[in-house]
Amino acid sequence: MQLVQLEVFKKEIAEFPLETREDMLSLIARFLSGEALARNHLKTFKIDKKTKIQEFRVKDHRGN
Repeated sequence: MQLVQLEVFKKEIAEFPLETREDMLSLIARFLSGEALARNHLKTFKIDKKTKIQEFRVKDHRGN
């Protein structure tokens, strides 16, 4: 599996509070280590037969 961070992601994540960024990166690390994540933390979208996009979900301090 290949993890690709787009420039737009890097810019957007830099604007999040530190705690939220840590939560997101922790969730990604858990996923990459092979841990099965609950549906409320992860959603998978298939682009085509070879390409999938993983959406990781975390809440910020406001519950967003």
